[in-house]
Amino acid sequence: MNIRNLGRKTRFALLMFCIGFFSTISVNAQSQGQAQGDVIQLNDNKDSVITGTIKEATENFLIIDSNGKDMKIILDDVNVNAPADDVFTPGMLVSIDGEITGEDFGVPLVEAKSVTATQAPPEAVQ
Repeated sequence: MNIRNLGRKTRFALLMFCIGFFSTISVNAQSQGQAQGDVIQLNDNKDSVITGTIKEATENFLIIDSNGKDMKIILDDVNVNAPADDVFTPGMLVSIDGEITGEDFGVPLVEAKSVTATQAPPEAVQ
């Protein structure tokens, strides 16, 4: 097939396809009113990295707010030596490595493999 024998429209369509196929589009968005650290990163191997703020802690799970979305974090695979509500408190910032396994009444379920928590920063005095 000789490209010179193709029509003008066909060559243009082929050129646009190649440009679209080889170009990458990046979108950076930040929602208003949310903590800057809130992130949900979905990886190719089904593992996810989720960062957010704890809303509720019970014996073996956490409810976190990540970018305005509530998520239920199951701590069965995490070696916590005490009930989760003794270790974690509402307002803490957490980063969870795990796998999203389904939903519980519209709230995504995450089986956590590891949890990293930091105390929430103090609010600024104005």
